[in-house]
Amino acid sequence: MSTLTLKELSAPTGEVIKIAAGKTLDLKSQGSVTMPTGSVLQVLTNKGSAGLSLTSQTFVTTGMSVTITPSSTSSKILAMFTCKSVTTLAANTAINVHLRRSGTDVSVVNYYTAQQGGNQTVPVGTMHTLDSPNTTSAITYEVFVQEGGIAGTVQINGPLELTLMEIQG
Repeated sequence: MSTLTLKELSAPTGEVIKIAAGKTLDLKSQGSVTMPTGSVLQVLTNKGSAGLSLTSQTFVTTGMSVTITPSSTSSKILAMFTCKSVTTLAANTAINVHLRRSGTDVSVVNYYTAQQGGNQTVPVGTMHTLDSPNTTSAITYEVFVQEGGIAGTVQINGPLELTLMEIQG
């Protein structure tokens, strides 16, 4: 086996550097790799099957939390929370969904219902946000909810899922 040591490998504009069929270019075990801006560096997911029911206007945790350690201070974190549906069991009810990074809100979504009637279901509640935490320390993202209307019961129907993607900045 031969070893070729290079300071830099480049190709003329419009050309592609190719690896022979059946061969592997192993960059990870040989040191660090700098990915292009926008590349996905890691994906972490927390999936839960149960939903929950809210009757008070205080914040309640959904149990959906994920801890991630960004590889660079320039990394972005794409956070995505989904639930099967949201059901209101009374008129003038709403649900507020808060995504928090280490206790601080980074995104808020409010689902409202019609002013009259109850038993309304909104299919697939989603929240997506691109956060810039500016750290290489471990950070925890959590989803909290609260009944945000006048009064009544709101249900978040499972399955619930919180996914974090580290994006190269």
